[in-house]
Amino acid sequence: MVKSPAEIDTIRRSVNLNSEAFARVLKRIRPGVRELDVAAEIEFQMKMLGAEKASFDTIIAAGPHSALPHSHPTAHRLANNELLLIDMGASLEGYASDMTRVIHLGPPSKKIREMYRAVLEAQLAGIDAVREGTAAGKVDAATRGVLKKYKLDKHSYTQLATVWAWKFMSRRGSERKTKPGSRRAWPSPLSLSLFGRAGRNSHRRHGGW
Repeated sequence: MVKSPAEIDTIRRSVNLNSEAFARVLKRIRPGVRELDVAAEIEFQMKMLGAEKASFDTIIAAGPHSALPHSHPTAHRLANNELLLIDMGASLEGYASDMTRVIHLGPPSKKIREMYRAVLEAQLAGIDAVREGTAAGKVDAATRGVLKKYKLDKHSYTQLATVWAWKFMSRRGSERKTKPGSRRAWPSPLSLSLFGRAGRNSHRRHGGW
């Protein structure tokens, strides 16, 4: 399906709205806040910026929960030295955006930094592999090849890559190809595209926060 210029513009505005909502909430994330609080604040900010609703149930997953592809927000309170996964999307005029971000509360350890570098390199390799007519399997192989170099190909990547590849690329077979004139978002199998820090002084008080 080829989107019209007007549709592309609306999708772009939905993406920008989503990004701005995330930026607002990021400033206020701190230890002690519940996953449920973060989810509620994200959806509040989306609507304040003009979204009709979230495009899907917002995923907020801290600590061990961040290893689950589709975790639901809980009463778990964020703690220092935890990874926090945020999967969010806004619906604007019927067009949905979707992005995943991972942040770290406190100074990241050497292991976390190494994992970040591995995932970023894999993501960029996957993006670089996308060409008109490229089979989705080749894009997947490019990312796996990088993670194999870091000995991460048999860890959490296997679980998440399966979900993302099925959802976005393989509904009609693993050899689905791009078509001339088509516009398709190719997500990173693992989305550690933001490596932020949140600490005690990185928020502004508001409401129940």
